[in-house]
Amino acid sequence: MGRAGVTNPPDLPPGARRRLNQELHTLHRRAGLPSIREIANATGRSITSVHNAFRLPKVPSHDLAMAIIGQLTLWVRD
Repeated sequence: MGRAGVTNPPDLPPGARRRLNQELHTLHRRAGLPSIREIANATGRSITSVHNAFRLPKVPSHDLAMAIIGQLTLWVRD
């Protein structure tokens, strides 16, 4: 079991999916590593959907990705 707020990226081959996932994880770190539950609550999405966006080796839906990105952007601590 991992630490709260920390998700391990999936093993993806080089390409667009990998780059998107890397950028999502970078934004997550810049936002202070909020938990998946915090992101889900703030976006009105399910915990499973948010978790899968970070962990599954597939591109999340556009709506889900934009909801997560929008919320994390609000929390960025730069």
